[in-house]
Amino acid sequence: LQGGHSSNSREFVAYAASESTMAGNDDYLNSRLEKQRRHHPYDVESWYSALQPHTFPTKFVPLDPVDARRIIKYYRHRYTNRMELKYLDCVGLKNLERTLDKILKGDERFRSGAFIRLSTRSPKDGAPYTNSLTSLYEKRLKQLGAAAAAAKGKAGGTWDPNSANTKAAAAFAAQEECLRVTSGKEAMSLLLTSERAYVDLMLAIDCMDFVAKQRRNKRQREMLQLKDKDPEEYERRRRMKIKEKPDWNMNIIVRSWDSRIKGSLEFRTFVCNDRLTAISQYNHYCFFPELSAMQTALHSAITTKFRKDVQPVLSKAGYKNYIIDFGVVQVQEGAEGREKQNGGESDAKTKQTKRESVEEAGEAMVNVQDGGGVSPRLECVVIELNPFETSTGAGLFSWTDDRKLLHGEEDENDIKEDNGGGNEDKENKSKSAKMHPIVSKRMSPPFRVHKEPVPGLERFVEGILMPMVKECPESLERPVDKQERYDDLINRIIEDEKSSQASGKTCALL
Repeated sequence: LQGGHSSNSREFVAYAASESTMAGNDDYLNSRLEKQRRHHPYDVESWYSALQPHTFPTKFVPLDPVDARRIIKYYRHRYTNRMELKYLDCVGLKNLERTLDKILKGDERFRSGAFIRLSTRSPKDGAPYTNSLTSLYEKRLKQLGAAAAAAKGKAGGTWDPNSANTKAAAAFAAQEECLRVTSGKEAMSLLLTSERAYVDLMLAIDCMDFVAKQRRNKRQREMLQLKDKDPEEYERRRRMKIKEKPDWNMNIIVRSWDSRIKGSLEFRTFVCNDRLTAISQYNHYCFFPELSAMQTALHSAITTKFRKDVQPVLSKAGYKNYIIDFGVVQVQEGAEGREKQNGGESDAKTKQTKRESVEEAGEAMVNVQDGGGVSPRLECVVIELNPFETSTGAGLFSWTDDRKLLHGEEDENDIKEDNGGGNEDKENKSKSAKMHPIVSKRMSPPFRVHKEPVPGLERFVEGILMPMVKECPESLERPVDKQERYDDLINRIIEDEKSSQASGKTCALL
């Protein structure tokens, strides 16, 4: 959630503790470099061309290593009291902001906003520039209450605004909205205040420097050998100016924002040996009551999309083991035809107005008719690819307890469903399914969604989510003035430098 700069963060503490010794730790940097290269096929740049028709419109903005170092300096200056950010760094960050602003405001694909990320990960823990997580949370909570009142006992009518499940759903929906950017300032605020971005850029810079060091050492060894064997060639090469391309491949990625996709309709799928082995709801914290009624239709839509459009192109590109996330969009039959006839800009405006009116009516999550109405058609959009490794979250599955199932070595149809009765059934369920009640219908591949609120969710909501939502820096131990925007620091350094220069000129004249 917003501004995860806690000094207790495992990721931050682990990296900060090793930062001072990493420069000389070749074994560590070798392992990081190997992992970086192993994960490169799952960066958006690697798979986007193959899946372009099935994912969001995307623009890649190369991030120069100089600008990457400036982002690192900003984070250290603001959050770790290492005063490294200088005037020229601030000027460079301002230029990067203008570049992103021009793209976000000048490209029609991003008219409704964009999702910003690095090649490696998104800055979803960054602080938004304008949006208040608290006000968005209250708005979403109100919408869920209105949806429950409108449903009157139908699917979607179980959103009790006082329950931990509803609070969690509202908090995650608010966080999603905070990630929508429409300007360079909003994009830079997320990037510069994100611990995830800071850690990823530090690792990328360290790996780049390590590769450059390896190349220098190799050249030095070759030159020493050449000095004895061929002195003339040695002198010739010694005078040569060698400029090697750095081992660097980092982009700021701008992806078109699709407001039709909600967190409740995002799903994580597992592919092993070119075979779809499992599907899980992506948000493993929340129970979405609508999903049980939709489970068969969702399973059909996801598996069809994978087998028809995704698997053939990824298999051809050499992908065999991966995790792929889908967003599902509900398209009302009949409406799409009218929209296509309208066409052009009016079509987009009509669609946007319709979405906004639906959200204002209180339908913040999934709105499914459970009888008598026309069922919407489901369309799937590829969100991203991840490595098929235990470092990637398993959703409602477990890398330990469901290992055989995720690797396609076991069929969940052989596991008896836990309907709340019989000890024998419960003993046959996997450990993860016991902890989190799951709808486990006879489907292949198995598809898991929560069938009731997660036990113990109250502790997570009240202990972690609510302090974040209410912007309580004391509980997070954040050394941050929550009122300060990201560019206040930059503007202050620039103004100080200008004042210093003006003072110097005055002294020179005197």
